[in-house]
Amino acid sequence: MKKVTLSIAILLTVLSACSQDEKEFTGSPTIEGYVVKVTANDLLVVNGITKDQAVSMNWKEIDRYIEKEIEVISFYTKGFFDSVSEYEKGQKVKVWGASGAGESYPPKIKLGKIEVVEKD
Repeated sequence: MKKVTLSIAILLTVLSACSQDEKEFTGSPTIEGYVVKVTANDLLVVNGITKDQAVSMNWKEIDRYIEKEIEVISFYTKGFFDSVSEYEKGQKVKVWGASGAGESYPPKIKLGKIEVVEKD
């Protein structure tokens, strides 16, 4: 009887953990914006700019826009994704973070989920 009870407890724990992960990424995205920089393990997304700006933007230009009302978030991959290199500058995306932001600029957040809004 103890084995059955233990098995049920483990099953319920696993099921609740799975549903918790799904809930975590079903609400509003952390950011919706344009991909400005992509490396194998990092994705920089900016909200408040145009697609043309995203394609041509470099870090110095992002610094100039900081005083204006733009939102910049850097996402890193660990766990959910092996790489983000399939994404391209200028793609409009919705991104959900899987963790809180680090104390840096731009904030660094573990990538949880990404959806492409606009495809070329």
